[in-house]
Amino acid sequence: MGVIINRPSEVGLEDVLPHVEEARGRVDPIWEGGPVQRDSLFILHDSMTLGGEPVIDGVAFGGDVQLLSRILATADEELTFRLYSGYAGWDSGQLEMELSQGGWFSCPASPEPVFGSGGEDAWKQVLKGMGGDYALMAETPESPDLN
Repeated sequence: MGVIINRPSEVGLEDVLPHVEEARGRVDPIWEGGPVQRDSLFILHDSMTLGGEPVIDGVAFGGDVQLLSRILATADEELTFRLYSGYAGWDSGQLEMELSQGGWFSCPASPEPVFGSGGEDAWKQVLKGMGGDYALMAETPESPDLN
């Protein structure tokens, strides 16, 4: 499973969790994490002490209301998190097959694309950081007609 990290929605935290006291008045955006279980909320955060499953250094993953409550209740202004509706999923062996066929670009993971200021442009920033032909692809317009 994975989450798409560069698709913000116009829905805010209070909109989806009005019954959670810590969420009241919060306008944190809910990002579109993928097409599977869009009614589920997942969290990526940078606290290795609040809970969740470590993904890489500086990024942990969770999906329970107790974790979200702990994150929202913390006074630590250095804490960074993003909330995702849904996830992307693959059948057993499907992702490995897609990787072996060149269907994905891969690079070392880091927290910057997840929590950085790139937002919708995170994909372009990662490609630019990979250099060479990847950096060139980052500048290619979505529509070839604009080339």
